[in-house]
Amino acid sequence: MVEFSGSGMSADDPIIIKGAEGHFNAVAAEYQYIAMKYGTRQKDWELLGQALINHKGRMIDEMRIRLSNGKLVILYFDITEYFGLD
Repeated sequence: MVEFSGSGMSADDPIIIKGAEGHFNAVAAEYQYIAMKYGTRQKDWELLGQALINHKGRMIDEMRIRLSNGKLVILYFDITEYFGLD
């Protein structure tokens, strides 16, 4: 079972994914988290961009989404544990 911790509102407080099996499952878990929090992709939100950044030695996935009301949201996921495993 995948678990999430952290607010994800900054690279200093990213969402940490626990329990994913490898990099591809961790990325799928990112989308699962967004769907749980914001709803259905392409209906309630759309992905504007995704970037991998190295922040203080941690691999962080930065996800930029736009909600259906027009609001821009940037989420940060720490994927250090899974980076390059698949």
